[in-house]
Amino acid sequence: MRLLIISLLGLLVAIALGMMLSRDMGLMIFSYAGYNIQTSVSFFVVALVLSFFAAYFVFRLVGSLFRLPRSIDRWSNHRRNRRSERHLCEGILAMLEGDWRTVEESFHHGARDSRMPLVNYLAAAQAAQHLGAITRRDAYLSLAHENGPEASLAVGLTQAKLQLTQNQTEQAYATLKHLAPDQDQVKVLLLEAATELKEWPEALRLLGDRKNKKILPADQLRQRQIEVYKGLLIDASAERDRSVLEAQWDSMPCKLKENTALIEEYVQARMLFGDVDDCEQLLRKAIKREWDPRLVRQYGLLQSSNLNRQLQFVEGLLSSRVNDAELL
Repeated sequence: MRLLIISLLGLLVAIALGMMLSRDMGLMIFSYAGYNIQTSVSFFVVALVLSFFAAYFVFRLVGSLFRLPRSIDRWSNHRRNRRSERHLCEGILAMLEGDWRTVEESFHHGARDSRMPLVNYLAAAQAAQHLGAITRRDAYLSLAHENGPEASLAVGLTQAKLQLTQNQTEQAYATLKHLAPDQDQVKVLLLEAATELKEWPEALRLLGDRKNKKILPADQLRQRQIEVYKGLLIDASAERDRSVLEAQWDSMPCKLKENTALIEEYVQARMLFGDVDDCEQLLRKAIKREWDPRLVRQYGLLQSSNLNRQLQFVEGLLSSRVNDAELL
């Protein structure tokens, strides 16, 4: 549309000039260094217009030649971006289809042309792990570190997750120790790694921090607490010292002292030291609060100082649970 308007304006100007020059041809005389050049006004105007257009196109051509390297770079970058986008699309589709070999190849080849090769290398690392190629996985993670030093947290978290999935818990623990300690996802993975490695003091420190109460859903957090305190009870039992075991039990939150698994673990350990009358009371209250066959069996194995009271208690339970195997 713009070209059409310019053409029409040029045509109108040409018609106007033609009409003006047709009335009076006129003369143009140029004198320089003793030489005189004489020509008609019409020829001068036409020559001037042609010279203007010639100079314009020459300048455009020279400018294009100067811009040629930049234009070639822009074209080359555009071509690389298109190629990178194609590899990215292929990789994502293959990931959705579970074709991990294609995922690795697509993201690996696309990294060379990508403006963010970090993303490609992280995706390729995940694909390599799915294929069982741990050496290639680590190579991709190393390349991700090199190409994204500003995203060290994202790279470190990805590395730790992959290591945990591959049961490389010690390596994952070491990786997480070098990351930002206040980041919630780091805390979640660190808690998982510490629990797997039975690093109970570290796990307890993470669980005891009030700021960490929302890093996991309430039910998962409680399950983690039970697992950690059970591990602490086992370690305390291994000390073969009753005072250490009782101190560990006393340090537990009151709500957790009502948990069946923890009660069972504590009583089992306390039975090694004798004088279990307090354990008998603990089991009796727990069974009254919530029936659990494991606690009933443990109650039957308990040797308190008043066996008649124990027998009367379990006989009393028979009225509501006549055919219960553990109770009988």
